[in-house]
Amino acid sequence: MRRWAKKSYTQYAGHPEGLIHETSTGLLVRSKSESMIADTLTLYGVPFRYEQVLIINGKSYAPDFTLLHPLNREIFYWEHFGKMDQPDYLLSAGAKIMDYRQAGIRTGTNFIMTFEDLQNPLTMREIQDVVTSRLLTR
Repeated sequence: MRRWAKKSYTQYAGHPEGLIHETSTGLLVRSKSESMIADTLTLYGVPFRYEQVLIINGKSYAPDFTLLHPLNREIFYWEHFGKMDQPDYLLSAGAKIMDYRQAGIRTGTNFIMTFEDLQNPLTMREIQDVVTSRLLTR
């Protein structure tokens, strides 16, 4: 599993100036919430790749985290939607979710989504609950 996480992959290269939050392992991510998610995945031993490029119907996407489920070795995707109080962001998120769905990336199976807005920030408890319930059980 460690080999999978370390294997070379195509990482999203756009907007490198946004990579300003450092995780405990030195990985630079785009938000404090993504940093919390990455650190929790590391703590629980869940191998992941950050912003691995994924092509769906000729269109390029970079889910925040591509995960290798530590028990069944299936690929999971985790998107954190952190600006849900912004209408344009909300519309873009909805379109992305539908494209993922058409590609077989679906909640309840291989897709994890977390959300936040200014009034409702993502919490460590929520992240830990997602990791233990979705990624540490079969």
